[in-house]
Amino acid sequence: MASAAIFSSDNRTVQLDGERLKALRRERALTRESLVDTSAGPHRLSLATIKRAEGGLPVYLETARRLAALLSVSLSAILPAGPLRSAPLRRDDSALRLYDAGSLRLDDAGSGDLERAPSAVEAGLALAVLPFRTIGLEPGTRTLAEGLVEDLTIRLGYNWFPVICCNSTRSYSSAEPSSQVRAQLLADYLVLGSVQRSGSAVRVRVRLVRSETGEQIWQKEFHRDYSAVFALQDELSNVILDGVHGSMLALASRRLQHRDPTDFGAWELTVLGGSLFQEGTREQNERAREHVLQSVKRDAGISWAWYLLAQTYQQDLIHQWTSTPRQALQSLQEVASEFERQHAGDARAALVAAYALLYQGRRDAARESVQQAIESGPNLSRAYCLYGQILAMANDPDRALEQLEMAVRLSPRDGQLWAAQMSMALSHFVAERHDEALRWAESAAQLKPELPFTQATLASLRAWAGDIDSAKRAVAHLARIHPAMSSTGFGVINASTDPEIAKRFLEGLRRAGLPG
Repeated sequence: MASAAIFSSDNRTVQLDGERLKALRRERALTRESLVDTSAGPHRLSLATIKRAEGGLPVYLETARRLAALLSVSLSAILPAGPLRSAPLRRDDSALRLYDAGSLRLDDAGSGDLERAPSAVEAGLALAVLPFRTIGLEPGTRTLAEGLVEDLTIRLGYNWFPVICCNSTRSYSSAEPSSQVRAQLLADYLVLGSVQRSGSAVRVRVRLVRSETGEQIWQKEFHRDYSAVFALQDELSNVILDGVHGSMLALASRRLQHRDPTDFGAWELTVLGGSLFQEGTREQNERAREHVLQSVKRDAGISWAWYLLAQTYQQDLIHQWTSTPRQALQSLQEVASEFERQHAGDARAALVAAYALLYQGRRDAARESVQQAIESGPNLSRAYCLYGQILAMANDPDRALEQLEMAVRLSPRDGQLWAAQMSMALSHFVAERHDEALRWAESAAQLKPELPFTQATLASLRAWAGDIDSAKRAVAHLARIHPAMSSTGFGVINASTDPEIAKRFLEGLRRAGLPG
């Protein structure tokens, strides 16, 4: 069993043994400040967070894991003594034993959010990452393989499907898909892989298969340089994560296509909503909202549903898909408030709150909220993207670009990649680097040519770059795809932008011929 922990009522924060933390830090001759420096990168901890943990105050579970890793101990080594308390399973089912607090060890797996496990298991969507095979005897190969498996298992655990913990999969290094493996692990799908190194060259092969039949669902091969092993591990795990998540969502939605919609439960409605949302069109956005609204009414315990619901209103605002933006903003605020109430401490709830605050013109409060999202969910790429946007709005373009580059590195195949590219364009616009801004805006427009916001940005940036004819063509295209678009319609999404920056952006639209 995992060692004792004192969890908050939301089961997402944990109280650590502060004195033990101090002793471990001193044993390693580390000050609090040097521990902050050691945590540099996407998982950086603040001095205030370390003081909070050492003072015995609750911290996010992900923060506790990072502290344990920085001190080279297991999570159990910094937990206080006492009985383990965890959220109960919704029903007594032996098929879920690999997901309960005894097997889903907190230092090995995802967030411990057990609410989603029953419906996902019933739908046959449990997943296991088996140890990757190593080829050759080159030093560092096994370390990279083990690091990839550990990282993937933890980060896949933040998704909506249950993931078997590493403690349960370590003995399956030479296993092939079979009914026996499926019965033992209770996993319907397996992530299998191999790592081979020859000098500075590394080859990684990964595939997603059905555990019982071996049928291949997804596969990818990577060729990289070994010179920066930790950056390499981050890059590979991010791309693999995107591929596996997208495949699992497609599998789930296909299984529901032949079902009677009136028979769907909350979880099935959320899966359908997620699949529709990824289409990225106005019509599918509205359909996605209908599904997730039904989902949260039936079961408020699915955090992913709240996140999707909030995103549908955010997309209405950013693309001006609504003729009543103030009403859409009010809906976003209400969803953000209820999301936080139902799932206090969830990184995505903090991200949604940041969007709502930003559109209200409360930029400083939005910055604090998105920083909280990054602290509690350091792999949440869209939090870095929004943080970059906030910094650009505050006339800090170079720091904004750092955050946006992190967002792309964490999720290089994200369906919302265009948003990061567009934010890069606007950051360069803030710095008055108009040619560079236009290059990024054109990249974003290639990904999403029919979205009004991309065309409006292209029009403004082309006008500022001196290409008025191209700017007017962008406005003409904008008029075809969204006749109601006007410069005054940007009021809500520009509410937190430095007035001089907003004025310059709107001036570009005016020069391009967009009516006021």
